[in-house]
Amino acid sequence: MTALHVNQYIALTLSVIMETTAGVLVTVPLRFNIAVKNAALFGSIFVSFMALDYALSGISFSVAYPVWASAGLAFTAVICAAFKAKGLVKAGALGIFLIIAGVMVILFS
Repeated sequence: MTALHVNQYIALTLSVIMETTAGVLVTVPLRFNIAVKNAALFGSIFVSFMALDYALSGISFSVAYPVWASAGLAFTAVICAAFKAKGLVKAGALGIFLIIAGVMVILFS
């Protein structure tokens, strides 16, 4: 793995973090000024897509997109459950586990 690929995996990680931030901002009732919350929401979405665009320049779409989508979904669900914004039932936890397991199969095959 070259340094360029490492940078693209870092960009993919940043993209997942920013997508998770956007999902939490939408779901969890935080007590921010609405303008600040919206600016943070749109900023995190913008950074997420820019980082994903950079990551896709060196990582296959069939690998990067499922990792980005499933990790963002899983982290958002877990963080929202921690904030008690939405409950995480057993079926939901199993679904998240199966999504991540499927992505790992794609990633390492």
